[in-house]
Amino acid sequence: MKNIKHIWGIFCRNSVIDQQTNNISLMESLEEMEFRIPQNLMDKKIQIPLTSDIVNYWTNIGNDTSKDAEYKVEIFDSKKEKLFEANGALKFPSGKDRLRTITRLDRMVISEKSGYYKIKTSLKKDKKSKFQTVSEIPFKVKVALDLNKK
Repeated sequence: MKNIKHIWGIFCRNSVIDQQTNNISLMESLEEMEFRIPQNLMDKKIQIPLTSDIVNYWTNIGNDTSKDAEYKVEIFDSKKEKLFEANGALKFPSGKDRLRTITRLDRMVISEKSGYYKIKTSLKKDKKSKFQTVSEIPFKVKVALDLNKK
């Protein structure tokens, strides 16, 4: 698994793969988000409905056929509290040297009023190794008081 490399990652509202060309379209890159919440929830950890994708692009130079590689996607708030984790196997189709992984979210956990959050992607090349960070995507969260809700 020495040949597997993480090339890029992006946090976006939606990703669509064209069935004919296998090209991917990434819609609405999410770099900053603002949420309006009522006063009674301002100091609590809350889940906000937010459909989004974390897309990662990997290469397998040399077409390594090992089956033990794993990846992990985590989201942390600015205080480094882990809010989300998803794990998966990196399975390159036979004869293919590139792969996209898409982690779909249906909600965002907000744990503080505002700050920079981080999406961390890690790679574990084989069963004997440990996860190593290969990508960090920062995004800003702004929380504003919604005076129309109680």
